[in-house]
Amino acid sequence: MAAASHDQLWLLHADSRPSPAVLRAAGEPVGPDRLAWFPLCFEPARPPAVRLNALGANLRSRWLGLPFGDQGFRLDRDTFERLGGFDPGVRPGEDLDFVVRARAAGVRLARRRPPLATSPRRYADAGWWPTTVRYVGLTWTLWRDSRRRLAS
Repeated sequence: MAAASHDQLWLLHADSRPSPAVLRAAGEPVGPDRLAWFPLCFEPARPPAVRLNALGANLRSRWLGLPFGDQGFRLDRDTFERLGGFDPGVRPGEDLDFVVRARAAGVRLARRRPPLATSPRRYADAGWWPTTVRYVGLTWTLWRDSRRRLAS
């Protein structure tokens, strides 16, 4: 983050495809101790089953408060730095670890609109079912491990 020169950060995956409406929403300031995120969608939705993954990600984010990096985190630099940024020792899953630590530190989540499109390439390349199973298992493991690190 040392290369970033602004007080507001937008942490975005390289395969995300923000629409003009998402860009406008991302330009809105985020207050201190807030982490904004966007609902996820896949465009184009190939394989079509990735729509289920987007639905699951959006439900997980709203109900469990666990958005992932492909949902475009927006926060102020001070909050990011106070939390110690991403832990380079947590790969993959540094985004989930960051959200768990942020919430434990009292950072409030804020859902923005409209949905942020991300490439479904990983599902098309490795197969929908194996990729989905891998990510569900990885999510559980990373969430559990992040909670354990906070407790110790």
